Amino acid sequence: MKNIMYYIPAVLILAVILFFGLSLSFAQIVPFWWVLDGILFLSAYIMSKNKLWGCIGGLIVGGYSIYLSTQQNGQVINIERPIGIIFLGVYLFFGVYIFIKQSKLKKAK
Repeated sequence: MKNIMYYIPAVLILAVILFFGLSLSFAQIVPFWWVLDGILFLSAYIMSKNKLWGCIGGLIVGGYSIYLSTQQNGQVINIERPIGIIFLGVYLFFGVYIFIKQSKLKKAK
């Protein structure tokens, strides 16, 4: 797997934020989502250096998205829960992949 794969979730969230910001208004976007996207970019950078603990940032963002889905906010479509589950699954997969890759490197030495 190429290192660019780690950046795909962060770039997708950035594209969604920019799409809604440009089409509606940047004032309607919760500023904390910019922080969460920064966490995803930082996690992707750490994982591209083959550090296992880089996936923790994505797990935090996924957990926070699931937490947001439990709040009573009057949305017609509750989109945060599926997004959070997808984030948890993707970053768990990335973590397992890096763990297997690290253990293969240790066995080769």
